[in-house]
This record gives sequence, structure tokens and C-alpha cells, in this order.
Amino acid sequence: MALPQTTRAGKADPASLVSPISGPLRAGVERVTLTGLKGSSASFLLSALWREKPRQLLIITPTLEEAEDYCRELLFFLNDPDRPKQEEKQVVLYPPEGEFPFTVHTRNPEQKSGQVEILHRLMRGGDPFIMVAPAAAVVRKTIPRTVLERYARRLRVGEEIDREALAFLLVKGGYLKVGVVEDRGDFSIRGGIIDVFPPGCAYPLRVELF
Repeated sequence: MALPQTTRAGKADPASLVSPISGPLRAGVERVTLTGLKGSSASFLLSALWREKPRQLLIITPTLEEAEDYCRELLFFLNDPDRPKQEEKQVVLYPPEGEFPFTVHTRNPEQKSGQVEILHRLMRGGDPFIMVAPAAAVVRKTIPRTVLERYARRLRVGEEIDREALAFLLVKGGYLKVGVVEDRGDFSIRGGIIDVFPPGCAYPLRVELF
């Protein structure tokens, strides 16, 4: 499908540009093919469609570099200083595993943390967002939802916690017990103090037991 008209740069009305596409989608058309998009025009069009009706959106790219470009462009087009800032990102990059046969495996906590954070966000619902992923990331099997739910634990102030049971859950869930917590996926226990660095957090969290 080709857009029916062009508009001078700086004067484009996103609603009028996406109406030839959003109309058929609202009518139940499952597939719309677009041609002739160049540069960042695809990101602009997708951001306009998403702004018109925010919903879960998955963008698959051939390479990681193209996925990163999409993320930067979408964040630029969706940035609106007049709108209230959301706590969670509207655009996220789902990273590929980076592990292939016959290669040496190294622990990459940032990569794993990014994957788990996005999967957990999809599991619990909430505000819709755009996920951009290279093809290599979406063809690999990931954590089943039932397993992710089993190892997700919400702690509340005043709640009684079995320290040893929590440590066991963290280890089974893939956390690494260390002396000093530095990376996502680390945790440590010193008496009644539990430090843990979960996915999605900018800094480690501390739990103090009394």
C-alpha cells in the first residue's frame, strides 16, 4: 500500500498520514503491506500508528544494529514534552542471546536481565509498549510463562520472610550468590541483610530482616 499523498516536512499531520493504514486495521484487515518507506519514515509511521492507539507492538528486524536504530528513532518520534512521563519505557530492545554452537559461553547478566525484565513485563500486563527485536532473538526458545511466574516473588514491608527459602528461590531462579552485589542477577546474604539486584532495577535493593 502506498501513501496517497505527501506533505511538506514540518507540516505533517500524523493522524492524516496513518489513516489509510489504521482504517483497514480497525476494520479487521490482518495484513497491510507498505512499500517505498526510506530512512526513518518507517519508524515515524509506526510511532504515529502507536500514538493513535497504544497497544503491544513487536517489530522484528534482520539485525541487531537495525533493531537499535529503530529503538532510537521510535524514542525520538514518541518523545513529547507536553505528555506526562511514564515510569516504564515505551520502547524496549529485546536482546539476542549472543550464544552460538561451538563458541565459548560467558555469563552476561545485563543481557539476561534485559530479557527477563521484558518477559516479566509482558506477563504482568500493564501499559502497552513497543518491543523491537532482531530475528536472532525471537527464533530462540525462552523461559516458559509458568516458570517465570513460579520464580517471581513480591516482597512487602512487614511481611515475614524465610531467609533460607528466599535464598533457595533466588538460586533456583538463576541468581548468583556473591560476596558483594555488583551486577544484575547477583544477591548476597549477611545476617539479616539481603542485597539483591533484580532485572529492571537501576540499582541493587536491600532487604533488612528484624
